[in-house]
Amino acid sequence: MVICNVAKILELVVPLMEHPSETFLATIEEDLMKLIIKYGMAVVQHCVSCLGAVVNKVTQNYKFVWACFNRYYGALLKLKSQHQEDPNSTVLTANKPALLRSLFTVGALCRHFDFDQEDFKGNSKVNIKDKVLELLMYFTKHSDEEVQTKAIIGLGKKY
Repeated sequence: MVICNVAKILELVVPLMEHPSETFLATIEEDLMKLIIKYGMAVVQHCVSCLGAVVNKVTQNYKFVWACFNRYYGALLKLKSQHQEDPNSTVLTANKPALLRSLFTVGALCRHFDFDQEDFKGNSKVNIKDKVLELLMYFTKHSDEEVQTKAIIGLGKKY
């Protein structure tokens, strides 16, 4: 609860600061990313929201966010392809915590960042929103109810 409340305070205060130091901003971004990677859904949700405010309104450090997005999105793509190759494989079961975290985090990141902006994807013609939608929809049809639920939550965060 403390982490969530501190993230909310930072989300509201940092964009109002006049000339915050680069070191301070970089530290906030890095610490938020560590919290996103380490903690549960509530903390992830608040930290992504805070990161959205800091990056979108102050630092414009889109490469940092893009790297985080690709980490989780790439993990989902890999798990999807492994599952398509062999639906009876135990790969998803063995990687279930990573799958659930990735589904939730991708949805949360898409809620606060427009990955179809040139700042993120460059000159690529790929529509990231459509790719994420397709990927999350794939997991809504998974046999594991918990995976379905996280995919639907990820869609809810995104759309």
